[in-house]
Amino acid sequence: MTVPLRVAILHYHLRPGGVTRVITGAVRALGARDIRAAVLAGSAPETGAGTELSVAVVPGLDYTTRLAQAPPPDRLAAELAEAARAELGGEPDVWHVHNHSLGKNCALPRALARMLGRGARLLLQIHDFPEDGRPENYRALLRDAGGAAALAGRLYPRAPHVRYAVLNRRDRAVLLGAGADAARVHLLPNPVAVEAPPGTEGPSAGEVFTFLYPTPAIRRKNLGEFLLWAAAARRGVLIKGGAFLLSLGGDHFVTWPILTAHAAKYGPLSLVQFDAHQDTWDDDGKRIDHGSFVLRAVREGVVDPATSIQVGIRTHAPTDCGIKIIYGYEVEEMRAAEIADAILDRLVHIAYHIPLKGDSMHTRPNRFTDSECTSRSSYTRVAALR
Repeated sequence: MTVPLRVAILHYHLRPGGVTRVITGAVRALGARDIRAAVLAGSAPETGAGTELSVAVVPGLDYTTRLAQAPPPDRLAAELAEAARAELGGEPDVWHVHNHSLGKNCALPRALARMLGRGARLLLQIHDFPEDGRPENYRALLRDAGGAAALAGRLYPRAPHVRYAVLNRRDRAVLLGAGADAARVHLLPNPVAVEAPPGTEGPSAGEVFTFLYPTPAIRRKNLGEFLLWAAAARRGVLIKGGAFLLSLGGDHFVTWPILTAHAAKYGPLSLVQFDAHQDTWDDDGKRIDHGSFVLRAVREGVVDPATSIQVGIRTHAPTDCGIKIIYGYEVEEMRAAEIADAILDRLVHIAYHIPLKGDSMHTRPNRFTDSECTSRSSYTRVAALR
């Protein structure tokens, strides 16, 4: 009798989000191939997130960015091994670890190093690099390792029984460029299951309809989201008949096709931009990105700078393009009604990109932060525009 392959899947938590959906999809796929999978997380799944999964809770695996709170790595390794054996009925053949290097728990890379030394086979799936936009996490990892050289060996170990999985070719190129063995770095896109509702029909000719796009499905600044909006906006599909666009999430650059589509119908727009950055950096006239789209919009007559305003700015670009600015430090001293009074003029498009801090909607850390808004105060300011 053949013993099924045993796989232990690790993540810090199973809260609502992309990694939880990835794990749920992976467990379904493995189960269909007679592969036994056990999920280990730092806390029980929240309502509506991975609740169909059987999860072994190992509290030491949860987020703990403070070094003093991180569990001893030997203890964490022992707890993970014990939980996996209990779930799988034996030692895992493969440990599939999600985002081990993220820096959300400094004990995890050290625990994995202990397990690796005992012969554990590891598949380390990287969703985000701490070096790429996670400065606070990376600094915590550096302090814990005692330097960059020691940290590199801890986060990206090389051994015959270690493999890496990444979501896209860009991430694979990063690892290969750092010296990883190409045969041990695997492209593993997120599993996505799409089921069409029964009896669904397409729109009739001339009918106004809406695109719903899951922005977390494509990483790296959601280039795919931009292409989708750009294709739709080019055809004018979304704004015929007086409709308007609401885009949730994605790279700031996604604002560009939205602006151009509306300007083609209404003329130059008044841009109200909630952001920490002005996005008015120069480009070469051919390239355009999230840091230059406002400058291009002004130059090409898409945005009228005389009636536009940026709110929450905390950095300085070479030019303001004549756009009025309310800086972040000023925002903190103003009432929501005062901010609303300053921007209620030819309001057409709101671009809300400002990094938030505090409350339950904390975005990725930013090393340049000195004046930011909490999500609660930000919501208050937007509500005042009604």
